[in-house]
Amino acid sequence: MLLCKFCDKEYKNSRGLKNHQSRCKNNPNRKLQKLSDEGRKKLAESARKQMTDFYKDENNRKLWSDKMLKAVRDNPDSYSKNNVSGRVKMYEINGTKVKGTWELQVAEFLNKNNIKWTNDIKGIEYFWDGKERLYFPDFYLPEMNMYIEVKGYERERDHAKWKAVDNLIIIREKEIKEIKDDKFVLG
Repeated sequence: MLLCKFCDKEYKNSRGLKNHQSRCKNNPNRKLQKLSDEGRKKLAESARKQMTDFYKDENNRKLWSDKMLKAVRDNPDSYSKNNVSGRVKMYEINGTKVKGTWELQVAEFLNKNNIKWTNDIKGIEYFWDGKERLYFPDFYLPEMNMYIEVKGYERERDHAKWKAVDNLIIIREKEIKEIKDDKFVLG
């Protein structure tokens, strides 16, 4: 193993070490290279091609899938309440972050009705596409031992998740409208 003389980071080969050392944050003479727009595009295209080639190989896909499952199991907090899928705005309510306006409306409804809730949820195992995966519903109501999933659209995979949870309420657009109109009844 080769070590960076500035930060002791390990490298397997001298080329990687040399590239790192020239840009190491601890190097007082580090070189910061600015890329042109064309250089940035070439770099992005090269990375895209490498990833495409990587995922064409079934063994690589399985390896990556296994690593991600391990990462989720080892760091469940990173993949539950803080996980943001797609483009959704985060809101804070009573010091807890929720994803999107629908989850915010559900959280406000629960608070208004003095129903204790959390979105700090331990992953629930389910099977999809021949693999074991983890599902993190949006809310858990500890006093009712009930989960809530707030859903704007459904996919086949969602149904596989939902089958793994007996005590799950799914709140869709119709129920969100009822919450807005103060007509929703939980359960």
